[in-house]
Amino acid sequence: MVIPKWKPPKISPKPLRHNNGWKIHFSYSGQQKKKYVGNNERTAYILQSRLNNLIAEFKCGLVSVPPHNSLSNFIFSKVLQKPDAEKVMSYETISRLSHLMNKYEEQTTALEEKAPKTIATEKIHFNHLRKFLKEKNCDPYLVEISISFFNDYKIHRKKQRVLNNTINKELRTFQTLFEFGVKHEYIEKNIVRNVKRGQIEIPTDRFKSHTEVIKLIKTGQYTDNLKSVKRYRYLTPQEMDQLIGLAKKHYSENHWLIPVLITFCHTGIRQCELLRLQWIDVDFEQNILVAKSRKQSKSKVTQGRIIEMTKRLRGTLWQQKLRSQETWVFSGPKGGQLSEYTLRSSFLRVIKNSDFEGIGFHCFRHSLMTNFALAGVDSWVSSRILGHTTEEMRQHYTHLSSGKRKDAIDRVWGEV
Repeated sequence: MVIPKWKPPKISPKPLRHNNGWKIHFSYSGQQKKKYVGNNERTAYILQSRLNNLIAEFKCGLVSVPPHNSLSNFIFSKVLQKPDAEKVMSYETISRLSHLMNKYEEQTTALEEKAPKTIATEKIHFNHLRKFLKEKNCDPYLVEISISFFNDYKIHRKKQRVLNNTINKELRTFQTLFEFGVKHEYIEKNIVRNVKRGQIEIPTDRFKSHTEVIKLIKTGQYTDNLKSVKRYRYLTPQEMDQLIGLAKKHYSENHWLIPVLITFCHTGIRQCELLRLQWIDVDFEQNILVAKSRKQSKSKVTQGRIIEMTKRLRGTLWQQKLRSQETWVFSGPKGGQLSEYTLRSSFLRVIKNSDFEGIGFHCFRHSLMTNFALAGVDSWVSSRILGHTTEEMRQHYTHLSSGKRKDAIDRVWGEV
């Protein structure tokens, strides 16, 4: 007996082709909902037929959506609750906030699209949210969550004496979480977008000069928040020179850490940008270097910004190039790209038990920003140099000339 070749049945709508696979879909209230179901055409037609019948029953009032579920979530879960023998897909219902957080973390970790530090930061934010849910003894359905829920969260965090700056960062993480939910059709809309952010707060103990901090420490003040005070101090150009001198004394004049510290001090470059810096990014003729980072981009594309080199930095990097046979501007002690661990451990040895103990590499960024402000440099110029602006602002200030960038840096380092 000859088995006839399978032919797609005549149904409307039909499943949609998607790359090498198939999607089932339906339309309701002017919105199109789609779900990927694997690469088996026959299975896709069977599921689409089942979906068409279920939608018809729903429109006739024979099927109702449970109160704690969205229409698309309910429809797709009903259609896919019994996958075919090949298990073209396993569908799970994401209906509560904890489900969404777990799913997001699982997928983010698996895809490896984000930097490890970003993943770690998001995990911290989610843990705060989980503690909030535990305290309230609830795990709300996604369709029940409103702006008032996140307003309650903001109040909860303010009672813990958390700054608006931190709360705003947490809300940005939750907004990304809900954007993920919308993209995968677990929820209809991202309500976190409409949650009002708090006004930026600058604590009185932050952004004091290094000299001021040392004086206050010696007077016995700042016992509880000493770590915060040390972390957020800023260094004047003279104090940066003292730190570089300390590194020379600890190691030697020609140690690989010296040009690294000079680059940090004279550019305000991010640690990740410095480690990524290659010789093709340094132009000695135009006296510039290009700092490349994904920090400024929401996409996976690496973006760059131009930084003018001071005379001292240019001379330091030129000597570095003459000694180097590497692609990387800053190579490790044994060659190859300098690692974050090697850089950090070497730096900590220098500042241990010194007046500079407690600062990190980010200190050089807000030091340069503060020194720009003290020198009377316009905030939009300094933001452009340090890469602080949003995409919209970057487009707005693309006309920033090299002369203005150089003038700003020269004002700080006295090379006018």
